[in-house]
Amino acid sequence: MSTTQSENNSATPNLLRLVSILVLLVAFLYLVYKVWDIFGFWTILWTSFLVGFSTLVLSNLVSSRSEAGGAVIYNPQEWPRYLNVAVSLGIGGYLFSLLKKQGELSSYDYQFGLGYLLFWSLLPAVFSLFRLIRDRNDYIEVSETSVRYKDNDETGDFPVSDIAGVEVTAFGIKLTFTSGTECTIKTPQMNFNAKDTLMAANEIKGRIPAIDTPD
Repeated sequence: MSTTQSENNSATPNLLRLVSILVLLVAFLYLVYKVWDIFGFWTILWTSFLVGFSTLVLSNLVSSRSEAGGAVIYNPQEWPRYLNVAVSLGIGGYLFSLLKKQGELSSYDYQFGLGYLLFWSLLPAVFSLFRLIRDRNDYIEVSETSVRYKDNDETGDFPVSDIAGVEVTAFGIKLTFTSGTECTIKTPQMNFNAKDTLMAANEIKGRIPAIDTPD
């Protein structure tokens, strides 16, 4: 294969990637323009701020930490998240009422507004409710001798003495064992917020026995 052919073959994926990025950017800008045009700039601004503020505050409103039988248990409370879903649905209902009152909208704009509310309000709220119900019994339990967790049907029970390291990642709490193997407790899909994840990780770290290192 000649050098020119090799360069052409390597340039093709880069060109496709660039085109894809441009298409997505144009689509996003068009979405923002249409949503602002249909609902109004300030309406979208304050409702988006309210949803974001509600998610941030309510998700961290109550600590999931409790103690029982000498063990520390992290089992996230669901009710603040139910309130957050209610706020999101309320905002969606408010925007829908505004959409219904705008009689001067074209059929296309009306359908576009309905699609926006469906994919950015209703479906995320339904998915959040599904996850809250599905993951309501998930937990991490840390005792003097073991670390246990339940993530739906996935469970784990590890002796503290087998744990060599604890690390918080984007996927959850990664445990590294003295054998060299690893296990990630997927806290993002267990209704854990960032604060609870950090607290649970620090709880596990505090139970790991000190490892003697040569001077």
